[in-house]
Amino acid sequence: MNLLKGGIVFADAITTVSKTYAKRSRRPRRVRSGYRVGNAADDVHGIVNGVDYACWNPETDSHLRHHYNMDDLSGKRACREELLEKLD
Repeated sequence: MNLLKGGIVFADAITTVSKTYAKRSRRPRRVRSGYRVGNAADDVHGIVNGVDYACWNPETDSHLRHHYNMDDLSGKRACREELLEKLD
């Protein structure tokens, strides 16, 4: 019995740590129990490690009231204080 195979076979989608790993994980391979688990699900997606800084840039993010960068963190401090006030 291979519980991992069962999870993959019945999953709606599978995510991996990167697009490259998503491709590699779809290759057929044998595991100890003898089942092929690589192509069990067609809906495999790679989620890139890290952050897309073009989208999540604290210098330009329109969702932030106060902007900041590595040289001037005062905007980060102001954002934090506003958040703490809202959570209080």
